Amino acid sequence: MSNRSTVWIVIASILSLLLAGAAVAEEKSEGPPDNSAMMAAGAPGEHHKHLDRQAGSWDFTAKVWGPMGGDPMESTGTIKATWIMGGRFLQQEITTTIMDMPVQGLAIDGYDNLGKQYVGMWVDNMGTGIMHFEGGCDTSGKVRTMFADTPNPMTGEMMKNKGVTTILNDNSYMYESFMVQPDGTEFKQMELVAKRRQ
Repeated sequence: MSNRSTVWIVIASILSLLLAGAAVAEEKSEGPPDNSAMMAAGAPGEHHKHLDRQAGSWDFTAKVWGPMGGDPMESTGTIKATWIMGGRFLQQEITTTIMDMPVQGLAIDGYDNLGKQYVGMWVDNMGTGIMHFEGGCDTSGKVRTMFADTPNPMTGEMMKNKGVTTILNDNSYMYESFMVQPDGTEFKQMELVAKRRQ
């Protein structure tokens, strides 16, 4: 065998060893992907426990103020709040009557682990839009403040809505809705006090 043939055999052997080593290393690194971060991001957590205080069946009384002030309109109704999507979102079905008109509303609230904020939506049988809320809570998790940009039904211009949910105790909570004026002043348009149905 010539020296030249021997050199090529050695080179081929070295290349074979290198390729085999690379293949073994690739096999070791290819195991099942680590999905722990993704699973943690999609799992209910501490803030979902805060929302759980509102789960259940409730009776409420509500006061609604018009833009001109004066005495509020008062109404009563019910709320049925249940967890959906594996405990990730709290769905609240609201039924009441305002000015002799039956009103149905649907709220879905959750906490976005990636966005690090509470999120929510609201629809009802009085309009055709979907209100989208975003916000946070205090350190106790008992006061949640959410904001939404929504068209003014009278003018069509965008206005800011502020909603504050306050957990009063294990069996009652209050929801307040404010219209935020362009100059930052707030007008309280609704107050709802819910008591857990026994």
